[in-house]
Amino acid sequence: MAKSKRKKRKAELRIIAVLVLCICSVVGYRRVQLEAEYNKKLEKKQELEFSILDEQERSKDLDQKKAYVQTKRFIEDVARQYLGLVYPDEVLLQPEKKTD
Repeated sequence: MAKSKRKKRKAELRIIAVLVLCICSVVGYRRVQLEAEYNKKLEKKQELEFSILDEQERSKDLDQKKAYVQTKRFIEDVARQYLGLVYPDEVLLQPEKKTD
């Protein structure tokens, strides 16, 4: 009878060992999955932070342009560029056209 109890006890320990091994392998596998997911999300977070910084810079540039557009200097620059504005005391020099 002592041998049958020992065999039964060994069988129970083997079953417990197999179950513990299965649980450890599942936990390990899930840990690897979670680490991969965490790394992807961390990369996405960094990309979004860079995007936020870029948009903040763009916003500053737009604010500066908005301030410039409301100045007299901007109006003069546009008039010179598109309408050919010339002040009365200015002289425009244009290159001569070559004739062959």
